[in-house]
Amino acid sequence: MSHGAVSQSIPIATAYDTLGEEGLKHSLVQTEAKAIYCDPHLLPTLLNPLKEAKAIKYVIYNSDTEVKQADIEKLKAEFNYLTILSFEGLRKLGENHPHDPVPPEPEDLCCIMYTSGSTGTPKGVPVKHKAVVAAIAGVDTIIGPYLGPGDALLTYLPLAHILEFVFENACLFWGGTMGYGNPKTLSDGSVRNCKGDIREFRPTILVGVPAVWESVKKGVIAKVNQGSFIVRNLFWGALAAKGFLMSTGLPGTAALDAMVFKKIKDATGGRLRLCMNGGGPIAKDTQRFISLAITPMIGGYGLTETTAMGALMDPMHWTDNALGDIPSSIEIKLIDFPDAGYYSTNERPQGEIWIRGDSVFKGYYENEKETKESLTEDGWFKTGDIGEWDSNGHLKIIDRKKNLVKTLNGEYIALEKVGLPAAWALTPVLTGLESCSWNLFTALLLSLRISVYMLLLTVTNPLPSSYRLSLL
Repeated sequence: MSHGAVSQSIPIATAYDTLGEEGLKHSLVQTEAKAIYCDPHLLPTLLNPLKEAKAIKYVIYNSDTEVKQADIEKLKAEFNYLTILSFEGLRKLGENHPHDPVPPEPEDLCCIMYTSGSTGTPKGVPVKHKAVVAAIAGVDTIIGPYLGPGDALLTYLPLAHILEFVFENACLFWGGTMGYGNPKTLSDGSVRNCKGDIREFRPTILVGVPAVWESVKKGVIAKVNQGSFIVRNLFWGALAAKGFLMSTGLPGTAALDAMVFKKIKDATGGRLRLCMNGGGPIAKDTQRFISLAITPMIGGYGLTETTAMGALMDPMHWTDNALGDIPSSIEIKLIDFPDAGYYSTNERPQGEIWIRGDSVFKGYYENEKETKESLTEDGWFKTGDIGEWDSNGHLKIIDRKKNLVKTLNGEYIALEKVGLPAAWALTPVLTGLESCSWNLFTALLLSLRISVYMLLLTVTNPLPSSYRLSLL
């Protein structure tokens, strides 16, 4: 639907279903949208918003899932002027009445993407076509050298997510193949009598948000814990050994992948070479776990206002201590925040992250107040995130201005550090030590044995360079 609209230079507006009826009504009324496209199960939620969104004339629903005729009849009874049809019906109309493409200009509006902010009315972010092209160029300069026509991207995040929007268009630019999945049918365990989306499509690239990766990690650990004492400790020992070999540059990771991690890799289709986290910070241990047990996970940082541009990790510069390099389509600077002690002159430069470039928006849709607060006159977007440059020139997020509150003593302190009583804080640590100490000891011992064996093997019979660590 999105690509079809772009082919005719028709702007679209996106909104999360999690914004609720009020958020949907706001976006429909503000943009004066003429048509709406949604999944069939969301048709009942249109009844109230359409009472005020009078400009809507067409309702198009996804043909991939079953629609309840009763929902269609309710809409028709309430709004008899509506034309309601399926996506397949729309496609046939286009097939019977073809139109030549109408290519957009760089300054033309591509979409208005509504942010899923936790407070207040959703803000509309106008994204021009030149911003989308700039974002694709920024992504391509960092990970483009590792991807090409033979790659396959499994897409399952909503198009209202800016990361998904950019990566889908980047995949088309690379000549890759896209498979559209569903978060509810990704794994074998969530379907019956068939393979899950991941194992069926066998992607080489997978983009996800922290909740997805946490779920993957929990699933793997649960499966491992169902095994015998030997299986459990072999897995954790191999994981520790692989981490050691990667950090020291010693060979042997390929052998561990083949002997220990092969079944886990097969569960993701067996071809996965790269996965990416976006949409929020991910726990360092989760990123490391996925990278060691399945495939390298790169990080990224960006906002709807910057068309997902901010930082992106080069797979060959992998680290779990930073977000990565700066895409070529933007520039970033750190602005001092003296009240909290963040200065660009610190040993490691720190400050609020400001971003500027062709992928950065020019102002919120019909919201002058928020625009003036967020953008400078010369085009710098104030993210509100506190960043730091590490010794390699990589960006990392260390705080957020909105998380900092001033105490009665005039000091700034992070909200998350206004902690619970010590007894509450210690409970998970104590229970964790009680249940994990023996497994940890065994895993470390096995890790040491494997590492010593690999070292001796290398000295006595050096392996070919092809067995050395390769992130891709």
